Amino acid sequence: MRAHIVLSHPEPQSFNAQLASRSRQTLFDAGWEISFSDLYAMDFDPRESSVHYPQRKDPQVFHAQTEQRHGAQHGALPDQVEYEIQNLMACDLVIAHFPLWWFGMPAMLKGWMDRVFVYGQMYRSEVRYDRGVCTGKRALVCVTTGASRESCAPNGREGDTQMHLAFMSDIASDRSTVI
Repeated sequence: MRAHIVLSHPEPQSFNAQLASRSRQTLFDAGWEISFSDLYAMDFDPRESSVHYPQRKDPQVFHAQTEQRHGAQHGALPDQVEYEIQNLMACDLVIAHFPLWWFGMPAMLKGWMDRVFVYGQMYRSEVRYDRGVCTGKRALVCVTTGASRESCAPNGREGDTQMHLAFMSDIASDRSTVI
């Protein structure tokens, strides 16, 4: 079995980073092969941009999906993106560790998704959902908050974090065969 762990937290000593380290060690001790991406330590660029595609299909106008597909078709994806795709394709389980910021994932992790789930390679109109390239893989998220249990309760000042995460889970489960 193989797992790919993605950590998206700027502080290497954070509780979230410690949980990612624990996940890594626990799976390793259980005999799993592990790949690990600490997005901040890697200085992963979360911004999709024309600078990532020197061999452009359309040098006049940048359209992310067009350039992603062109890069995938010509073996010209950015190295960071290709590395992450290889890890995703090789794993049975992907675990994302991140803090909940403003009721969502950090921009760094959202940008990782925008850049790594390459149109034309990781998905296209006929290759998604139950026919996606990640069919059969599992995903797990480990989310931390900076607020107390009381603050994250149904009547807490942060709102019902369990409900918010359940909503995110419901959305994901509608597409549970695609990571």
